[in-house]
Amino acid sequence: MEIAQRLYEGVDLGDETAGLVTYMRTDSTAMAKTAVAQARAVVRRTYGGDCVPAKPRTFRTRQRHAQEAHEAVRPTDFARTPDELERRLDRAAVQLYGLIRNRALASQMAAARFDRVGVEIAPEGTQAGGVVLAAGGSKMVFDGHLRVWCGDSGRDAEGDGSVPPALAEREPVECAQNN
Repeated sequence: MEIAQRLYEGVDLGDETAGLVTYMRTDSTAMAKTAVAQARAVVRRTYGGDCVPAKPRTFRTRQRHAQEAHEAVRPTDFARTPDELERRLDRAAVQLYGLIRNRALASQMAAARFDRVGVEIAPEGTQAGGVVLAAGGSKMVFDGHLRVWCGDSGRDAEGDGSVPPALAEREPVECAQNN
């Protein structure tokens, strides 16, 4: 909270002193319309139009007694990148600013999409209580908000890209024994 307070109160950027984030003691998920528009513009410019949903995304607070007097914590200027601040801030402040910025940007990006595949294998004529082998997996087909949230590689994203082989329904499979 000490670092966040410093980012809120303002830091010396050489040519100016500026607050880098909005008020952080809030539970709100709402962002000002101007901030949403700026975030969407930065997403379009940086990651491409396919990452910008047709309409701005909004979220509801799930907490019962949320403190929502202020808007969500976000950068005061989405155009200001963590890389630009590395010369002016210590490492912890840059990391916190990057976390706040990336989370706010990701909130205005199109959702990632995954193809999910599942397969169940059972011996023919299996009766109730027989053994059924099941496997599943997912493969990312569009990284969307994960491009910001998990970095360009999409690592730490849902699914590891391994999916069961393509099988047709009722296609026979052979069991291989490894020694």
